[in-house]
Amino acid sequence: MTDGEAARGSVTNGRREGILFLLIAGLTLIGFGVSLIVNVREIAYRIFDFYAPFMNAGRATRETFRYVGIGGVLVGVLWVAASFSIM
Repeated sequence: MTDGEAARGSVTNGRREGILFLLIAGLTLIGFGVSLIVNVREIAYRIFDFYAPFMNAGRATRETFRYVGIGGVLVGVLWVAASFSIM
């Protein structure tokens, strides 16, 4: 094996790891977003109740983090799609 072949192999392996990272991060974000939307174990309410004393919540309600979950799912889907398009 020449130095050039070894270098190309390491780039390919690094690229695969990057794709795998995008895929795992996207799936994790989708899972967390769905758990916020469905409000599993009232996680969205507990997150809001935790952060409300530290900030001026304004007109935000306890349902706000459920809408944040929709954004999380959308970003996660884009990350998963990006990982498949790179393959």
